[in-house]
Parts: sequence; C-alpha cells; structure tokens
Amino acid sequence: MKKLQLILTMTLALASTMPAIGQTILEEDFETGLTQSAKTPLTRTEGWTTIDSYKGTNTTYNWYNYYADPTSQAGPTLSGANCAACDGPISSGNTVDGQGPREEILLSPELDLNDTYQLQFSWKVSPMNNRDNSRYDLQVRVVTNNDINSAETVFSIQNEAMLRESGVTVFPIDTWDPHTSKIDLSDWKGEKVKLAFVYKMLAPMSNVAWIDDISVKKFTPANGPVASISMDRYDFKEVYIGEKVYSEVFTLTNTGKNGLKITGMDLPNGISTTLDPEAVDLRTYDKVNFQLAYSASMLTPAKGEAVIHTTGGDVTIAYSASKIAIPDGYTFEGFNQYFPPAGWKSNGWRGSSAAIEGDQSAYAGGDFSVTTLRSPRLDLTDGGKVIFTYYNQYEGDYAPEYDIQLQLSTDGGDNWKTVWTSDYQNGLNKLLTAEVDLGEDGTDNSYVRWYYPAIESDDEGAYDHSNFTLDRVLLPHVYGANGVPGSATLIAPASNAKDVYPKNVKLEWGPAQFAKGYKLYVGTNAEVNDLIDGGDLGNVLTYTIPQCDYATTYKWKVVAYNDKGDATTASTWKFTTQPDASVMEFPYTENFDECTNEAPVPTGWLSTTTGSYKFQAWTPNNIYPYGGKGVSLATGWKDAGQQSILTSPEFNLPAGGQGMSISFVWGNDHPSDLIVDETGLLKKQNVEGGNGVSDIAFEIFADGEWKQVSYLSENSIEGMDGKKYWRNETIDLTEYAGKKVQFRWVNTSFANQTGEAALDNIVINGNVDDMAVFNQDGWDAGKINFGKAVNSGDQFTMLNKGKKALKVKSVSFGTNNFESSIAAGTEIAVGEGITFNLQFNAGESAKAIEDLMTVEFESGSKVTFPVSGEGLASDVIFYGFEMNALDYDWKKDFTTIDVDRKVTHQLGYYQTIIEDDGGRIAFTQAQHYNTNLKAHNGIGTLAAASPDDQTAANDWLISKQITPAEGATFDFYARNLSTNASVFVGDNDLHSVEVLVSETGNTKTTDFKAVMNPTEMAYLGENQWHHFNVDLSTYAGKNIYVAVRHTTNSASFLAFFDDFTFNHVGNADLTGIECVKNITSEDAPVAVYNLNGVQVANGNQKGMYIIKTANGKTVKVIRK
Repeated sequence: MKKLQLILTMTLALASTMPAIGQTILEEDFETGLTQSAKTPLTRTEGWTTIDSYKGTNTTYNWYNYYADPTSQAGPTLSGANCAACDGPISSGNTVDGQGPREEILLSPELDLNDTYQLQFSWKVSPMNNRDNSRYDLQVRVVTNNDINSAETVFSIQNEAMLRESGVTVFPIDTWDPHTSKIDLSDWKGEKVKLAFVYKMLAPMSNVAWIDDISVKKFTPANGPVASISMDRYDFKEVYIGEKVYSEVFTLTNTGKNGLKITGMDLPNGISTTLDPEAVDLRTYDKVNFQLAYSASMLTPAKGEAVIHTTGGDVTIAYSASKIAIPDGYTFEGFNQYFPPAGWKSNGWRGSSAAIEGDQSAYAGGDFSVTTLRSPRLDLTDGGKVIFTYYNQYEGDYAPEYDIQLQLSTDGGDNWKTVWTSDYQNGLNKLLTAEVDLGEDGTDNSYVRWYYPAIESDDEGAYDHSNFTLDRVLLPHVYGANGVPGSATLIAPASNAKDVYPKNVKLEWGPAQFAKGYKLYVGTNAEVNDLIDGGDLGNVLTYTIPQCDYATTYKWKVVAYNDKGDATTASTWKFTTQPDASVMEFPYTENFDECTNEAPVPTGWLSTTTGSYKFQAWTPNNIYPYGGKGVSLATGWKDAGQQSILTSPEFNLPAGGQGMSISFVWGNDHPSDLIVDETGLLKKQNVEGGNGVSDIAFEIFADGEWKQVSYLSENSIEGMDGKKYWRNETIDLTEYAGKKVQFRWVNTSFANQTGEAALDNIVINGNVDDMAVFNQDGWDAGKINFGKAVNSGDQFTMLNKGKKALKVKSVSFGTNNFESSIAAGTEIAVGEGITFNLQFNAGESAKAIEDLMTVEFESGSKVTFPVSGEGLASDVIFYGFEMNALDYDWKKDFTTIDVDRKVTHQLGYYQTIIEDDGGRIAFTQAQHYNTNLKAHNGIGTLAAASPDDQTAANDWLISKQITPAEGATFDFYARNLSTNASVFVGDNDLHSVEVLVSETGNTKTTDFKAVMNPTEMAYLGENQWHHFNVDLSTYAGKNIYVAVRHTTNSASFLAFFDDFTFNHVGNADLTGIECVKNITSEDAPVAVYNLNGVQVANGNQKGMYIIKTANGKTVKVIRK
C-alpha cells in the first residue's frame, strides 16, 4: 500500500446490501423517559419480560433500564438517554453478592416471522469479558414454543464465527467500543418466536453489558458472497504526461456469505492496481484495501471504468484525469525508479515509499548534521523556475524549530543562497505546491538544493522538527539534456571484489543521466567481450550471470546510450570468483563458529536477501549460540514478503552405500528467544498455513530445480514469555545418491519487522542402521554422603537416529554403584526416543568413582554413557542443597531463626527460583538457572535476604547435633548477589557471615560462641565464591551445634550459601574394637584410628588394646 495516509484521510462508508424493504415487526430503543437507572420500566414497548436467576437486592444484577445523560461530556452509552443493561460483581470472594456462573434473560414479545427477517441491535461490553477470571458472554437465542431451555443460540460474543456473521470482525472484544450486529432469522420463516438476550456469567466475576436499538425488519438474505465497494468513482485531477499517480484507498467488503473471490479485472490502458486477485478470499465482512494507479501518456484515455469481477458480483469504479504536458524546457522528476536519480546528489535524504506521486518520494526527517538533496546541473543563463510538491509533517504542539530551504548556487556549488523557505505558520501538514523563481543571475553551471539544517538537542532530546516529503519536481533547463548520456556508476560487485560466489552473479549499476538504455560488456580478455559483447539490455540497471567459473577474474563495463549516441566514457570494473568449494568428502559439518561480520558465511556459502539492505541477509550471531560459539541469523527487520536466503556449496553425494542424510538445528525466531529441548523428544508444531509472522523453508537443488522438503513456522510456547524451541531436523538424502546437490534455507517475513530465524550444527553423513545417541554427554552425580544415594530424575533421553528400530538387550555398569531405569526389551522406533533416569548409590565406597553405562541392543550394537560420582567418607556430612530425597534433608537437619523478623527484599531475580521470596524468612531454598549466577555446584543453594526496609538483617541457620573428632572442620561457600561489575556496587549491599558453636542447644542464639568472627564478603566476579573453613577440633568428642549467621547493616538484596561440609564428625566409631583395657602405668599413649585415618579412641595409660583389623584378625597392643 502507498502513502496516502501521509496526505489524506477519509471515512469509508460500508454499504449494506440488506436494506429494510417492508414491515418492521419489532423496534425497541428503551427510551422510557427515566432520568435515572431503574429496574422498571425496562422497555418502551410492551410484551417484554425477564427471567431472573439473581434473587438479591442489587437491581443492576438483573436486566434494568440504564440512564446516561446524552448531553454530558461522556455522551450517550450507545444512543439516546436510555438502554438496557445487566451487570455483575468485579471482585470475588465468600462474601461477594451476585457471583457467577449464572445467566439473566431479557425476553422479547412473540414475533410472527411470516417472511424473511433480520434482527439488528447495538451493544457494548467490558474487556473483562475475555479474561479467564471474569469471562462473561452476551448471547441472543431464538425461542420457539416458549421452550427457553431448547432455545438456539444465534449470537455470542465468545464465538468468533457468530460475531463475524453478524458484521463484527473484531475478536476477542478487548475494548469498550460499541458494535452493531445483524442476525439473519430466515431459518425461522413461518414460525412464531421470541428473542432472548442473555447475560451469561462464566466466572465468579464479570462486568456490564449494554444493548440498545433493537429492531426486526423484513430483508432479502444473501444467497452467497456480496461485493461492496467504498467508492464507485475517483478523479485523479491533473496528471503530467509520463507521470504515475495513485488514488485514495478503496475498500472491497464482502457483505454476504463466506468466499468472495476475484475472478477477473477489466483495467483500461493506463490503469493498474495494487490489488492481488490471487490473495483475495474474503469471509463474511472481511475487507481488503487497494488503490488504483493512473499512468498518463499520450495514448491513455482520460476517463473510463475499472471493473472488478467477483464471485459476489461486479464492482465498477469510474475514473477521470486531466492530462497536462510538461512545460517546454522542463524536466520532470518523481524519484520513482532510482534514488537519488541520475545527476542528483543526496546527503542524508532517502527515497520513501510514502509517496506523493508514483511509487516513491524524496524524504528528509532531520539529522544532527546538515542534510541536502542537490539537483543535476542547470543552465540558468535565461533564468527559470523550480516547481515542486511537498508535505511538511509536524506533530508537535507549537511549530518546528527548523525551516526547510531551497537554495541556489550559480558557481557550480561553491556558494549558496536561500530562494525559498518552508512556511511554518501555514505550510504544515498540508499537500502544497511551490513555484520558485530563480531570478536572472544564473549561469550554465547552476544547481538548486533542498537544505535541512542540523538538528540540535539538549537533555530532553532533539529540538522539535518536521518530516519533509518532496515529489513532482519540475527543473528548468537541465544541462546537457540534448546530448549523449553520462556514465553509469558502479554498485555491485564492488570494484576488485574477491571471493565472489560464482552462481547467479548480479551485476548492478547506477543510472546515467539522459540514458535511454545500456550496453553490457563482460569478459576475461583484455577487450572485455568474450562473454558478452555489447549486449543491449534496454533501460535496466542489472544483469545476472547464471554461472561463472571458479577462481576466475572477470571484467565488465556498461555503456549508456540514447538517441544522440553512446556515452563517451565508461569505466571497466572487475571481480574474482571464489575457489571451488564443492564438497566430496564426508562427514561434513558446519557450525558457523568462525564467521565474522567481515566474512558472514563460510567459503562456498552465499547469503543474500530480497530486501534492500545488506543486514537483511543471513549474518553471524555469537551472543546467543546454540552449543558452540555462534549461529547464523536471519534478521526480522524485513518488510512483508522479503526473504533472507542462505545457500550452501555444492555437495557431490556418493552413489553407493546406504545413502546420506543431512541434519541441523533451526529455530523460527531470534536465537535469544529460542530454548533447547533438553529431552530431544519434542516434535515441531507447525501452524497450518503458517503463523502469519514468518517461516523458514529448507530446499534442495538437484536436477536443475529447487525443491522444498521441510519448513518451520511455529507459534510461541504458551506461558514461556514468547519463547520457541530449537528444532532438530534430519532429512534422508538417499534419493539424491550420486547427484550434485545444494541446500538453502529461506526465511520469509509475512509482517513488517518481524520473524527472525536461526540455524546451526549442520551435519552431512552416511546413514547407519543402528545409531543410538543421548541428549547429554554424561552424568556427574556429585558428592553423596556415606550410605546415601541420588537419582537423576528422567532428564536423560536415548534417541534412535539410525535407519532401523532398536531393541534393548541389556544395560550394564562396571561397578555396583550405578543403576539405570532402561529395561531390557525396550523398543525405540526410528526417529523416536525414550527418557530414563540414573541412580548413584554411594554405599561404603568413600571415594570418587568413574564408570560407563553400556547399552547393548539385540542387533549386537552397543552405546556407552559415562557416569561418575563421589561417595563421601563415613565421618563426613555434606549438604549441597540440591533437591535430593535420597540424601540428608537440610530442612530437617537445620533450624532457622529469623531474629530481625522483617519482611525480606523480594528479588524475583532472572532465572533464579527463591522459595518464599519476599517472606519473613531467615534462610530459604534457591535454585539457579541463570548462567551468570550459578550455584557453586549443581543448581541448589541457600539464600538469605536483607529486610525490605533496608534495616539490619540477623538470620541464623543451626545444624543438628554433631560430634567432632580430632581434626574436625566445617567449610562452606558464600557470596553476595552483586558482583564487582554490578550496577549495585557502592549501594552498601555487602553481606556478612559468622560461624558460632553451642554446646547446650539449638534454640537460643545467646548459647552460641563465635568460632569465626563476622566477616564482610567482598564483591566477586560472576560465578565466583568465597570459601570459608572453620576448625572445630577444640570440640572433639563433644556434642555441639554449629550456626551460620548472616547479617547486614543496611544492605539490600541477597547472599547465597552452598556446599556445607562437616569433616571428621560423628559419634566415636568403635566398630571393630573388641576391647580397650586401661592400666595404671603412665607409659606412652595408644591411639586408635578408623579406616579414614580419624582417631576414634586413645589410651594414655598402660594397658592392653585389642584392635580388629580390616581382614577380621585382631592385633594385641600392650603398653607397660
């Protein structure tokens, strides 16, 4: 569509094809004369009744007569002073009156439908009607035989099809706007009926519904689509010969049944349209906007009729135009074919599709530096005038700070003087034509330019300025207009370009002034003609060479010509094609990790776009990689219909073997909004017919043509904040065995500035019968306490990527510490997978264990999966704060005391889950999914928050009773939320930690003594942690409680704690000691140690010590 919103606005009248042609059997406007709302009288006419389900005292919860002063500032609700209304409560709860679900009915008098009739009424509802917790409906039902329970619903605001059939194309109803609906009652012809207007609450809460101006009249129903046009004539007014102008917007509406299509168009010579007949298939009350265009020539008629043939009848538009000749000696410029046009020079101006004339205008919106648009050279020795049309758009409150000027230079552009200034008082937001006399002092080396001053700014932004659109320029006496043309200018490939893709090489040049056409010369020889020798291309500015040789330098030049002859000068340009990058060896992989802005695709690949800008092609993105360092991205900043195309090198697929396949991951969005399917099991969910935003097609080139073999066009995942999945795709290439093929990925936008796409991890390899893969590289169970275990949960997937189904024969490990949920006999179809879990049983291992899970299939193939875990010693107690029901539970083993008793700071930190966030808490569970705020190990930590009012925090976490042995320690990790690069640094959000011990209990903080004094934690980098280690050996043999105390002065935010380890603790392990007999002599002491090297008993006096060793034998030790 064109630019007319810039210039003109109009109100489109919808012509109804269903006028009243006879009897009106019902008319109710509710104008009872009431000057305040009341339940009665409800209607102006008699015979109306209500069926009330609400029996309370609030009259607005049944149908009632609603009054609004139509002369007030708010005006009438629908029309007049009165209408019917019904309401419901806008809150819910045990004590709220009138809650739903319920329905209230307003029933019309009985109507004798002895012919075909139509119901019409106006209505208005609240946007609350489509909210889940307040959903309500406004319905119309047809009641026969006074059987209200069997009434048929013919209208519902919750039914999109019914709304559309009634003439309302908005769904859902999300504004307070009034609507008018028309309902065909022809199905009840010959019957007596009543009409029930139903206010239906679908949830406990709701809001008001109003209805008004109800009528039932005879009409002639449509039997099929009916075409209606908003205007049936248009005057193009004055049009220069050679000029193309567009009409205002026409609207074609289907006022009949679904299925209005265009079967043909009769357009006279000189008339064209923006309407695409193939794209028109209108449902009831659907509309399509379009324009007519008139191109004036000596042969085009100045008036006529454009006829559009449809399945709903013909629409005819009469047009007229006044053709005028361009004044003698003047040159017309409409900026349509190229910007800037030949001979013009632009500095900061651009072509704009918001055109005044034709398809494009010149536009300047202001910049922080001067912008100018300069004309070609003019011969003003005899003077002259410049005539131009402009639109100076300004939407501020007063006037723009800057005027646009027309300036004149008579010395070749060295010096300029202002000859015209835009009128800020009377020349804003109007379509105006200026005629400027350039005086009698001109030379044959003169120029004019449109000058936009530099925009200034202050702390509040740029000063007020306007948007200036220029078109329909008439220039006097353009210098050289009667001679041979000038030279064409180079656009692409760049001069001396290297590594040019050798297929479909597009040569492009800028127009030469006064050119009628162009001759092209291309060759590898010195004469530049052994490929194309002066081929006459006519008036085009591009030529595509279908195939060039690899690693070859080509020369080319363009010679402009007109009726006076050829241009006297023409530059020779050259480019060199890239080396042969075709692929013959496999496997082949490409992950775009080495791509840069300077080299956006790998050698042999080609990235192009049908858009106007280089960035609209596929480019690298290393900020949101899929797995490696980068992906290839197609931007969404394209207009509707524009494409980004990524083409691979040629692949010579082998003829023998089991064939090949290509696999890749792709996403129908920007990679920042794509998430990985961790299971690998989810299938793509393409929207049938496309999502209306964009899609990506995967195509294969073979045997001389491109063939689409897959596509991706998905909606966002519900409840995932606009996210979509990366999708894994595998395409079997067996049918292309022995052929040379190429691949390409085509991203198409269907709406302006939307619909990115991403691509990564391309692999081309031979097919195999048996190929099982896992969704993860392995599993580390982490640290697990002595005798405890951990289960992974069903986070693992085994996928069948082979050509045959798989059946599990056995699953085995090298140790007894691991087990899997994969069972023998499990079958996996091709392209499918199974989820499974693993379990690590620490047992009495007391060491780190590395193992392999081996899955053997009935076919004899095997696949392995590495696993590991660390079983801790029996005298170690470890808390990693993971969600593990098979190990110690910190919530059972620790006591928390919230001394400050304050509501804590509610963080809601990105991808960090904090239980009781913002509650009155001391320590609470946290889970970390943010890669910039990881747990020390795993994903679980403890969080301690400061009070929300920024007063001092005092939070205690106290262990269960433990008994340290000799050498006992307590170590843990902690950190502030903020980092040393955080914007919060300096806001006093440092947190402190202290460790204390009590020998008496775990309920009174006064019983504790410090063993590590309060320590303020300094800022660290991302994912770095402070490590604290506290010596508990002085409490060896005693029963104690250990407390971690978190404090702040007036800080904000949170601190996190992780990996609590109590080393060498527990009751004295006397297992295996048969007898320890003390004697009285004071000789050298005897010390007894367990298997972990921890002292568990000692005798400083003389005696006999009998110790059971690991092999079951006893050793007698005597001290005399």
